[in-house]
Amino acid sequence: LTFISSADTKGCKISVDAATSLGKPQYNNQPRQPTYSCTPSSSSSNQYEVHVLSVYEVINRRPPTAGDATVNIFSGGRPDRPLVLVLVSYEPVNWILKLPSDVTISRVILVAYYVDKSSVSGDVNQVQAIERKSYRDSWPTGFGSDSGGGDTVGLLKKIYEKFGVVTSFTSTYKADKWSLNLRSGSSIVGNSTSSANTVITSTTPTTTIPSTSSTAKLHRKKCYWWNNGYHCSGLYGTKTATCIDGYCVCSFQDYDYHTCLPDTKGCKISVDAATSLSKPQYNNQLQQPTYSCTPGSSSSSQYEVHVLSVYEVINGRPPTAADATVNIFSGGRLDRPLVLVLASYEPANWILKLPSDVTISRVILVAYYVDKSSVSGDINQVQTIERKSYRDSWPRGYGSDSGGGDTVGLLKKIYEKFGVVTSFTGTYRADKWSLSLSSSNGLGSSIVSSSTPSANTVITSTTPTTTIPSTSSTAKLHRKKCYWWNNGYHCFDLYGTKTAACIDGYCVCSFQDYDYHTCLPDTKGCKISVDAATSLGKPQYNNQPRQPTYSCTPGSSSSSQYEVHVLSVYEVINRRPPTAGDATVNIFSGGRSDRPLVLVLASYEPVNWILKLPSDVTISRVILVAYYVDKSSVSGDVNQVLAIERKSYPGSWPRGIGSDSGGGDTVGLLKKIYERFGVVTSFTGTYRADKWSLNLSSQSHDKKTKSSCHEVVEKLSKRIELLSEEVKNHKMKIISLKEKRDESFAPQISSGEPIHKIHKNLASIFATIVLTAHIYLVM
Repeated sequence: LTFISSADTKGCKISVDAATSLGKPQYNNQPRQPTYSCTPSSSSSNQYEVHVLSVYEVINRRPPTAGDATVNIFSGGRPDRPLVLVLVSYEPVNWILKLPSDVTISRVILVAYYVDKSSVSGDVNQVQAIERKSYRDSWPTGFGSDSGGGDTVGLLKKIYEKFGVVTSFTSTYKADKWSLNLRSGSSIVGNSTSSANTVITSTTPTTTIPSTSSTAKLHRKKCYWWNNGYHCSGLYGTKTATCIDGYCVCSFQDYDYHTCLPDTKGCKISVDAATSLSKPQYNNQLQQPTYSCTPGSSSSSQYEVHVLSVYEVINGRPPTAADATVNIFSGGRLDRPLVLVLASYEPANWILKLPSDVTISRVILVAYYVDKSSVSGDINQVQTIERKSYRDSWPRGYGSDSGGGDTVGLLKKIYEKFGVVTSFTGTYRADKWSLSLSSSNGLGSSIVSSSTPSANTVITSTTPTTTIPSTSSTAKLHRKKCYWWNNGYHCFDLYGTKTAACIDGYCVCSFQDYDYHTCLPDTKGCKISVDAATSLGKPQYNNQPRQPTYSCTPGSSSSSQYEVHVLSVYEVINRRPPTAGDATVNIFSGGRSDRPLVLVLASYEPVNWILKLPSDVTISRVILVAYYVDKSSVSGDVNQVLAIERKSYPGSWPRGIGSDSGGGDTVGLLKKIYERFGVVTSFTGTYRADKWSLNLSSQSHDKKTKSSCHEVVEKLSKRIELLSEEVKNHKMKIISLKEKRDESFAPQISSGEPIHKIHKNLASIFATIVLTAHIYLVM
């Protein structure tokens, strides 16, 4: 036995490699030394049996990623104290519990610096509650020796405050396997038989222990014995169940009194009912318990609504979508639209397998991690996909709310929109589902004109609606594959403050102003595509066409007041210190327009834009946007430009080339242009270009029109000058008459002729000025 300066607090005196240690850590199947432990024996808490396993890391990866640590627990007899297991680490760990069938853990406390990336798995159906703690909750970490910066003393004090002196503490620096010998077999839960429905509670929803029964059962939960009394675990919103006659009952609204399962809006949840229309599986095994309701004739007469809900497919950290296949079987035609609600907490990729004669009117994807969830498979037979999360006030739950889910809230939300569901089926974990419809096609003749599925499935969410690009388009779909790094697929691109999610090997963007599939800007009427034949601008570099080129040509939806063309480039050359490179812009006219022509020239590096214009084209305004705007310029045929404005990021004018994955802000640029001019006529961008051609959609404000306007203005100006002179003459005449005050003054004034003429002339002047101002403004 080796003695060193180790923690000695709250009844736990740490020693090194002690034979009395109840926990034995290993790494790569070799015992770990040094191991720090204490076994207070008779001085430990008489209310709880508390075992602590602590490790600094299983693996050290960056970014931090959980490594697996298996914990094999061996029982040693029956206690009268709840069993508490504290699992501690600095680096993230996935603790895999291996428990004897007769052992139930009252509480697992997961303590980690990276607690959001740590987890507990394995025999969690034998755990009543899981708590997650970190330094943010004032729970320190330490592995027995605090010389390297840990805080084992703080950890032991925290445990002591809650449970008293620990039963055992075992720790080491690195371990991937543990054995733990309990002083006794199981913390009882009311009688010698462990509860058939053990609930896991944590910051995430919980599960019920699978039952061997295939028929619907009452699903009553027994109270458990703890701290000299019987109690009911689990929260139902803000309410708790009450222990009556050894069973938990729920006397509050929306839950069944005896089972504490949801009973709201026509859906009364039962467990493992034979009437369930859906059957979930995991690893090709039927999942139990399964929570379901099938309201039958009381369901909505307007919609056929089926709900499939699961907590997770897999539990990966960081959260990663796993595939869940949904095989749908038809049973006849009906005249109601078919709605499918797919709900989960962890991200899932729902893969639809539909009969050829089934069209789904609407799929509603509900998830906590909705941005990392997706729907794929036969989506050409889906008319609309909506994405909902708690941010949209869409709760989720899989049928039992005792662990923190909100099935009641989900059913109420669906009821508000569609009425009583046709079916609800939920379980904790599933990767395969079968769903038998009450009819084959939820789209009667009033909904679709034929059975041919829509070619353009629309995805709607809290972000603007976007149509899935057709593969027949001349523009490329421009999907980005995920990167394999550090044992996982990732998307590293940033779009403002948001990142794309990896779904099915591709990066997707579920946030506002970007296309879900391509992650290209889709805002203010401009949907960016790649290398589209419809692009009005053609960039080159060293006389070679540039690819990729990002463009949009909104067509008839563009502004009716302005013709706005945007040419955007990151650089012409990259020199330090920043120096402008020449970019020639050859503009070709295409007809007469009554809209002012606006040209936006955007870049990051400084550029000297050289305009080459046809003699009959006049540009109303050039807006020069650049990070280095003070070193950028416009030259060439600037005598045919009426105004040049210079804008940069201090003036809140962003810039971007069409793809914002590298840090640009095309969305911000398009929004800024929209505020001022409306929807652009065209946008063309690329990374590097020194020559551009731009085909205008119209000639726009040609010189002939301008000269005609000048002629009108000149005539009106001359008329105003003449009238002004006439007014002056009349003024002088009136003054002269007043001074003389002769007899002839009265008749002349009484006749009213001079005053009348003056008023008439003044009215003409006023009308002319108004007309002139109006013409000027229109121009």
